[in-house]
This record gives sequence, C-alpha cells and structure tokens, in this order.
Amino acid sequence: MQKQSTYVRELYVIIEALEKFRHYLIGHKFVIKTDQRSLKSLTDQSIQTLKQQQWFPKFLGYDFTIEYKPGVDNIAADSLSRSFCFALSVQTPQLVVMIHTALTKDPALADIRNQCLLGTNNASYYHVKHDMLLWKNRLVIP
Repeated sequence: MQKQSTYVRELYVIIEALEKFRHYLIGHKFVIKTDQRSLKSLTDQSIQTLKQQQWFPKFLGYDFTIEYKPGVDNIAADSLSRSFCFALSVQTPQLVVMIHTALTKDPALADIRNQCLLGTNNASYYHVKHDMLLWKNRLVIP
C-alpha cells in the first residue's frame, strides 16, 4: 500500500474501518470525513479502476455520506493517510490510575518498582518514569 496513490490508501483505510466496525455501523447513518477531495464523490463517480471495482461492493448496505475536510482541519484522517501504521493510542487518565493501582498491589512488580526508585535494581531494562514501571521503555501492565 505504500506505493499506492493517496486516493487508493484513503479508500483502503475507509474499507478497513467499515469491516472492523461493521457491527456498529450497519443500520445507522454515519459520516465519513476525509482529506481526499476526490473521495467526496465516491458514490456518484463512475468506477474506472480495478481497485474501485473490487472495493465498491464493500460499501453496499451502509447508510453514509462522505464529507471533504482539508488535512489541516481533519488531523485524524490526515495522519492515517500519511502514516503506514494504522493504530491510534489515546491515554485515558482513568486507565492510567487503574494500571498504577494494580502495579502497587502486585508484590513482585511493586518490589521491582521500589528497587528502581531507590536505585538498587540490577536489571537495567526496568526503570520508573512518571511513577509508572517501564520495561525496555514499555509500560508494565500487571
């Protein structure tokens, strides 16, 4: 997909989202916001490419409209079309609190965390940042 045009990549992202969230979207009207102007008329334009012929039937059964929104105003769509990693991670304060609470209740991890805070931990891949235990710069979740 990296070598495909922006139009094809945007269309691919929409198809993937429709497949992933199908159970939420079927039977409901929804709006697809994209920064690809030519996708605005996707349902009205003639199907010319092989990719369009393959992917267009996947839109059948959905009640949607496509709105064009420039990339500057539509950061989520812009980041999906420019990036090749389709994951979005949002930190939720409640989740962080739950992880921290579970970390303090786990005796083994609490011991490692305390050793890191005191500077007596021999394992160099563990460290504490923002009061959370990290292993190789990844959050430890008990």
